[in-house]
Amino acid sequence: MKKIFIIGVLVLIVFLTRNVLAEKDEVFVITTLHSTKQVNTSERLWNLKGLDLRDQFENNNLNNGIWEVLVREQNYNNELQYYHEDNVKVEDGILKLTARNERKGSKEYTSGSIHTTDEFPILFGNIKVKAKFPNGKGLFPAIWLTPIDNEKYLPEIDIMEAIGSEPEIIYFVSHREDELGNLQSVHDSYTIENFNEYHIYELNWTEEKIEWLVDGVAVFVIKDDIPVEPMKLMINLAVGGDWPGNPDDNSIFPADFIIDYVEITN
Repeated sequence: MKKIFIIGVLVLIVFLTRNVLAEKDEVFVITTLHSTKQVNTSERLWNLKGLDLRDQFENNNLNNGIWEVLVREQNYNNELQYYHEDNVKVEDGILKLTARNERKGSKEYTSGSIHTTDEFPILFGNIKVKAKFPNGKGLFPAIWLTPIDNEKYLPEIDIMEAIGSEPEIIYFVSHREDELGNLQSVHDSYTIENFNEYHIYELNWTEEKIEWLVDGVAVFVIKDDIPVEPMKLMINLAVGGDWPGNPDDNSIFPADFIIDYVEITN
C-alpha cells in the first residue's frame, strides 16, 4: 500500500511539474513599430531583448498597441486632477496631455496620463522623450518609470519632474523600498534655459548605473541600489498636490504637456 501511495505522489508531482514548465515555455508574439518577434514567458516578463520602440505620433490616434490611457479619479499626494481619455490627443505629429479647469466627478480639474502597455516591459535600456511643458503654479508634468506589477508602486525612476512655479528646474529621482519597508530616495536637479521650448529628457539604465541626460548632456548618475524590475513608462500632467501646490489666479488653463517623440531601446 505504501509503494502504491508513493508511486501516486510521484506521478502527481511529474504531472504538475510538466504543466508548470509548459506555462513557463509559453510563447508570446511581440509587435513593435518595426518588427515582430517571439519571446517566452521569462523574456516577456524580465527582459525584452532587442526592444526597439519609436513613436513619433505621426497619426491622429494614439497607438493602442503601445500606449494605454489612464482613466482615474482618485490620485496620490492630494492632487486635484481627474485623469480622463478626453484630455489625451494626438494631432499634427505631437501628443498633447491637456489640463483643464473643469469639474468632473469630485475633482475641479481634468488632465491626461498615458503609459506603455504590458507588452513592452522595460528592464534596462535607453529612453528618450522630446517634450515641452507648461508653466504656472500647480502644474506638475512628469516622465517616469513604475513597476508593471500594479500591486507595487516601488521602485520608481523619475526621468524628469518639474513644478510649474519653478519651470526652469528639472528634478531627477530614484525611489526604492529598503529591507524594513521604508522609502529611500536619491535625487538631483538641473537648471535649463528656455524652459518653454522642447528639450530631450533621456535615461540610460543598466545593471551598473542609471544616468540622466538633458539634451545629450549627462546631469546625474547613480551606481548603487539599481532597480531590477520590469517597468512601464508613464507620462502625465498632474494638477496641484503636496509639492507643486494648488493653482492660483495666474495659472492659465487649458495647459498642454506636449510630446514630440518617444524612443525606448535596449
